[in-house]
Amino acid sequence: GDPPVVVVNRPERAKINADEILTISGSVLANGTAVPASDLSAVYVWDIVGPRTAEFEVQSLAGSPYFALGKESLIPGQTYTLELRAALMEGAAFGTAKIQLQVNQAPTSGDCSVNPQVGEAVVTDFALACSGWTDEPEDLPLSYAWSVLHANFNFSTEPNEHDTYRMMLWVSHSQAHSTPKGGLTTALVQKTLSKKNQVVLPEGEVEDEHKIVLRGCVYDIFQGRACVIRRVQVEPFGSSGATTARYQYGRSNRQLLARG
Repeated sequence: GDPPVVVVNRPERAKINADEILTISGSVLANGTAVPASDLSAVYVWDIVGPRTAEFEVQSLAGSPYFALGKESLIPGQTYTLELRAALMEGAAFGTAKIQLQVNQAPTSGDCSVNPQVGEAVVTDFALACSGWTDEPEDLPLSYAWSVLHANFNFSTEPNEHDTYRMMLWVSHSQAHSTPKGGLTTALVQKTLSKKNQVVLPEGEVEDEHKIVLRGCVYDIFQGRACVIRRVQVEPFGSSGATTARYQYGRSNRQLLARG
């Protein structure tokens, strides 16, 4: 008989990213209606044409209406042809559908910095800045985000009382979006078009000389990203004489006002 109509569903974004798992579905039509994925009589054969990396890995099962590739299977900047051949049953005629997949290139050529390199928890204003990043014109504008990598905090799933207090103090000053309770990162700056931002930070871990690991990421409109890791030293709150003096001065003024 005549070959059936076959459909490959395009990804949501016009460009895909090599560092993400790629999952695409397809279908074969019978009398104008897509055959359910649960119908095991239909036959599906996928193929992708284009250069492959050493990490190329098809994660979907053979004969499935779904096609999945592992991360880093494709090369940024390349265009691929994804083909689905499908039939309503074994021995029946095959129909064919193809789509083009363009792999995004992440922003390049820039850098991100944190200043100062040493500061005091909750008090010091750390300047976060990214500059020099470029991308294809159709990938603009770029956005910027910063987070703390939790490996340096060594918080357990349930932080102890001191850790919880310290993080509450930090959040109250910096409007951080979450506190580290078993996750991988804590957001400092959500995606913004601003290249320059300012935050305060919690005390770094004593075991790591009060160091904190920050990650600055630059995103294009297709969510392609490039990230930079920066380490800063954040001493305990009140460790500088100036801070102690400011605190005592403020407390004295409050006491005088209360008396007045």
